[in-house]
Amino acid sequence: MKKYLPLVSVLLVVAYFGIHFVLKTPLGRQKVTEFIPSRKECGSFSDLGGLRYCIHSPADGKTNGDIAYALHGKDQNEMIWNFEYLYGAMVQKYWQQNAIIPPTIVTLSFGPVWVLTPKGEKQFSGLMDLVIEKIIPRIESMVGAPKHRILFGASMGGMNSLATGLTHGRLFSKIASVCPVMYKETPYSSLSELYSFMQTSGAELINILRAIVLSRNFFASEKEWDRFAPLRLIERNDVKYESQFYISGALYDEWGIYDATETFIERAKSRNLSIEWHPQFGDHCMVDIQSLAQFLVK
Repeated sequence: MKKYLPLVSVLLVVAYFGIHFVLKTPLGRQKVTEFIPSRKECGSFSDLGGLRYCIHSPADGKTNGDIAYALHGKDQNEMIWNFEYLYGAMVQKYWQQNAIIPPTIVTLSFGPVWVLTPKGEKQFSGLMDLVIEKIIPRIESMVGAPKHRILFGASMGGMNSLATGLTHGRLFSKIASVCPVMYKETPYSSLSELYSFMQTSGAELINILRAIVLSRNFFASEKEWDRFAPLRLIERNDVKYESQFYISGALYDEWGIYDATETFIERAKSRNLSIEWHPQFGDHCMVDIQSLAQFLVK
């Protein structure tokens, strides 16, 4: 009997975790119901970095004359706005239930992972310049010039929106950044600095490693990072910000962004920026649907 004990132990462990996995795995997904998906026209610009886009308008075709550019999160794409499992569907439902005429939504994508950086030494840098100088003018040659131009996004898209809005603030009347993945530290911080950060932020190690690897693919040095990082951009004394900003972040975000987000809010208020701060209790990318939906149309 003793010789079978190791095998029995292994089988018990496998059975335990197997049952745990089955019981913890949902049978389905909660989705947004009773909303009317926007009409969309999608395409790509092969000559502009292979950008893919979708232009969204309400089913009745009525828009308020604004254009809101939406930037997606990691591993998503330009189709996100009508996904019945994501926040875009909830925002649309809020507008429809409250008879609010929305802006035209333009979703942009360069693929699953991309960062809107100014031009630097890395091969994939310069997407911010491309979007500002080439892509937005081409989109608006198709749909017409907007009354107001808005930029927003979540997670990776939140970071891209905030960095671009701070760099080109005069181009956008409003910038909404939901759960932007930003830090006080840099991709080139020392191991001791990163260790201290891990102890106090609640960040998961795998996410920080992902953030470092991703960032080093787009930034060749800390100097290049400083040209993109919101906590560095907000410290510039030679820039006057006239845009309205919306920022949200969650206390238990597993990417460890909450402290940096609060610090950004403090610095922004010291510069007298027009800014809405919506702290959340929860994990990554908790979205306050009502306040975001209102901000995008007010």
